[in-house]
Amino acid sequence: MAMDTLNVVVDGTSITVTMPGTDFAVTYQKRFANPRLVLTRSWIAGSVDSPAISEFRARAFHAAVDKARELGWIK
Repeated sequence: MAMDTLNVVVDGTSITVTMPGTDFAVTYQKRFANPRLVLTRSWIAGSVDSPAISEFRARAFHAAVDKARELGWIK
């Protein structure tokens, strides 16, 4: 499975990261007075673990943080 491409979509105060061709998706939200992003939705059960899912979770988090920084939500 190629993990080269992630889609990052901003909707209000939420950032959703998906990987095309899979069901992998997570949403982070910037909440008022919270200096960091909060995971609010995951389409991957927390108990499911594999190298591909672990890599997606890590890459998705970094993509969301990069987008939040770009938007000025976090430093």
